[in-house]
Amino acid sequence: MFRDSGVDLAVSYTYRYIVPEAFLRMLNFNVINLHNSFLPWNRGADPNLWSLLGDSPRGVSLHYMEPGLDKGAVIAQQIVPLSPKDTLKSSYNALDAAAQEQFRQAFEYYFFWPEMKKRPLGMGSYHSVRDGERLRKLIDTYDMPVEEFRRRVRESG
Repeated sequence: MFRDSGVDLAVSYTYRYIVPEAFLRMLNFNVINLHNSFLPWNRGADPNLWSLLGDSPRGVSLHYMEPGLDKGAVIAQQIVPLSPKDTLKSSYNALDAAAQEQFRQAFEYYFFWPEMKKRPLGMGSYHSVRDGERLRKLIDTYDMPVEEFRRRVRESG
């Protein structure tokens, strides 16, 4: 299907499913993901929410996809600071804008990506969709200030 199409790169962003290894192989593993976390921290689901709670770097990563969730070599990363006035919505939007801008800037160097890639250091963290269920139950609006969200999580145990 793709082998004869001239497609040599696939880009994933906010796709909530695991891309099958067969698809990765069809494109010679030249499949990248824009992830709203500073890998290897907050791999998996709800990276914005976990970055607001954990003691982890908050940011975005552009990385190659390989079997295993959010474990591929990183092409580019950026720290995205949190503003004291941020809400859940504005904090997500800041990551979203940073990921898209990072991709636009990095794409200029597309032919150098194989030389730019590096493995993230450390174990980081991973959160499944199921892990985030408890957090999402505490959210009645995404206009909620981050500090209110943190308070609700602390009080919920």
